Amino acid sequence: MDGAVLNDFVGVGHNILALLYIFGSHFLFVMTHYTPGLHLLATFKSDGYLLSHTVGCKEVFDALIVSLALTKTGEVYHTFDNGGFTASVCLTESHVSIHTWPEYNLATFDVFLSNFRHDNSDKVRHFYEETIQYFNAEVLTLHEIIR
Repeated sequence: MDGAVLNDFVGVGHNILALLYIFGSHFLFVMTHYTPGLHLLATFKSDGYLLSHTVGCKEVFDALIVSLALTKTGEVYHTFDNGGFTASVCLTESHVSIHTWPEYNLATFDVFLSNFRHDNSDKVRHFYEETIQYFNAEVLTLHEIIR
């Protein structure tokens, strides 16, 4: 039955309400409610060596992605002539990024995971805490945004 509503509201996880329609033999999922996710943005100080160690950061990020059951869709790691690096990892859940300036012992970092299927706030906090621990960082600023 084209355009018929199969279910008025289908619960996906515990935070999402959705409409599910059928069009011929195709289904259309329409999200009608979204619970915002946690986005952490930090600036921290760390040892210049760690802030130049792209491979070490990638190993930590990869291990965290696996241990937290996240799904990587792409990544870019770029090392600059001064030894600093920038990295951005795209996830089906959203992203993680870091930018380092070893000459200033400084880095910026952010992690955001959406709450599409379930609340990922604990995973965001864990990713942040493990990153800060790896860099033996002194956090200068931390912003928590619910979006």
